[in-house]
Amino acid sequence: MSRNDMSRLVGLTLISVFLFASPPGELFDDFNYNDTGDTLLLAHGWNIVNGKNAPPAGAQYDRSLINFMSDPEDPDRSWITLDAVAGESNDSMRLSRIESSDKFYEGTYAARVFFDHALRKSRDGNIQAFYLITPLDYPNDTLYSECDFEYLPYDIWDPGNNKRSAVYASTWDSYQPEPFIPDHAFSSKKQNLYGWHTLIIVVMGGEVRYHIDKDDKPFAVHRYSDKGSSVYPESPMQVAFANWISLVSEKSKDRRSSTMKVDWFYHVPDTVLYFYEIMERVNAFRKNSIDFINTGN
Repeated sequence: MSRNDMSRLVGLTLISVFLFASPPGELFDDFNYNDTGDTLLLAHGWNIVNGKNAPPAGAQYDRSLINFMSDPEDPDRSWITLDAVAGESNDSMRLSRIESSDKFYEGTYAARVFFDHALRKSRDGNIQAFYLITPLDYPNDTLYSECDFEYLPYDIWDPGNNKRSAVYASTWDSYQPEPFIPDHAFSSKKQNLYGWHTLIIVVMGGEVRYHIDKDDKPFAVHRYSDKGSSVYPESPMQVAFANWISLVSEKSKDRRSSTMKVDWFYHVPDTVLYFYEIMERVNAFRKNSIDFINTGN
């Protein structure tokens, strides 16, 4: 019997023992699934995007580019992997995204993510993202909300043509698609984040804060856009992880790919937690062999 099967058999007992310390609405997912066909993946509120989608407009998202692999240091645990594939042109791109069906609002969000530099070598505009979003229903939709962590191994967004690796935090009030007119706050920093990092987004008290790893000092704090609009989320949001490409390099013709990995995701509503407090919760779940818990459902 596999670890996943054993976990499912004893999960209810373990959760009942552990729930006394678990606040309402707390969610933890260790992404210990067999594959993308695992019925628990959908039952736990995850959807894999497949077919024409965005970003960028009209791109092809492919569910086969999302898989699960064992942690080499602990074969009883797995990671979710998201690939992005590039070829000769933008039409050749194949991208990946997984998103929650449930929606969440205020509180703390955290994920342990691995950023890959493979497409830096080929100078592709690869974006590896952990974010929260409410879909835009119409141009300048007032209920639109979005909070992004985006990492660019090769920073094609830099207006000064400095292509060093960079991390971006963006918080949106809304936008107009055609012509594109954004209304958002954003911060960026040239930083090599190759490897594993814990990303934390805190939505509380009229501001959105972005933390990287153990640093209690936020990488970015957003309240208003450059236009003076409040960027504080106005509606519940989906959680998503995506590995996509905004522009394929003209320098390379060969098929090439990057692999973003996610170890776990954690959320607690209406509460501000910092790195060590989050890790205390995550380690407690793992110590009790709890792969998934959602006290909001």
